Amino acid sequence: VINSDLSGWSVKNTIFAAQTFILAAAAHGLSTAPMEGFDERRLCYALNIPMKRYSIPMVICTGYTADVITEIEVNKLKQGNQLEDATSIGPMSSLVLAEELEHVMRQSAANNPLTQTVVIRADRQANWQSVATAINVCKKVGIANYTAMMADE
Repeated sequence: VINSDLSGWSVKNTIFAAQTFILAAAAHGLSTAPMEGFDERRLCYALNIPMKRYSIPMVICTGYTADVITEIEVNKLKQGNQLEDATSIGPMSSLVLAEELEHVMRQSAANNPLTQTVVIRADRQANWQSVATAINVCKKVGIANYTAMMADE
């Protein structure tokens, strides 16, 4: 059985090893998330760790953060004899108005802080004001990593 004084000291000093691990992971481009409040008994069982000899004071999730890429396509759509600007977000999404674009982009930026990338693709007939609107929405909601390009038809 683990001595309670030694166990308390060990648990408290685990943070130093954890900090070194977290800093080393970050230096290698990995993201981490230290956790407590897990079911130690079940975790020991799952990892085949003998609980009479060892304890698990902390779990650190480690992995690569996925960049979230949002594509904005600015096209001209024919509706009768009139051409109207249409903007879609992502390859499978529906058309949105400029006001909706800001709402969607603001939500996307909030859900994925610091990892948001936006690609703005415009076809040759797209109105340049629509592209400028998409760029301004990116700036307005705080997305700094965006690219605008002409899409081949």
